[in-house]
Amino acid sequence: MVKDKKKKNKKKGYKKRKFYEFFRVKKKGKEKTIKVTGTERIKVETKKQIEHQNILLRNIFIGLGIFILAILFFFWFVNFLSTFEYEGIEFNIIKEGEIIFYHTSFPMTYEGKDINYNIYLRNDPRKLKDIPFDG
Repeated sequence: MVKDKKKKNKKKGYKKRKFYEFFRVKKKGKEKTIKVTGTERIKVETKKQIEHQNILLRNIFIGLGIFILAILFFFWFVNFLSTFEYEGIEFNIIKEGEIIFYHTSFPMTYEGKDINYNIYLRNDPRKLKDIPFDG
């Protein structure tokens, strides 16, 4: 009968641990040390719980990685939309308020120095047949 009571007190997934506490008590000028013992239940994780936590952590890292890749793809896509190439010349689309400019630059030599010559167009060069240029 005593064995049955011990089995009922023991729950699965828990482990008992003994602990000791020491207290110093002053009474009428004398110092006394009191030792108190006790037990506490500590939850023991099973292999199934550890595997579940590992799967959960893995899924969190995968989700975080997908989120970071989505953000990087978004920024790349926005940059991709703001540039295009037309007949071997790369153009950048620049929005200033409601006005859209198409910017390109090419190297030139002026008075013996290499400089970048910038051109800003207000019309899309892909839609124009001829671009009149005087200069």
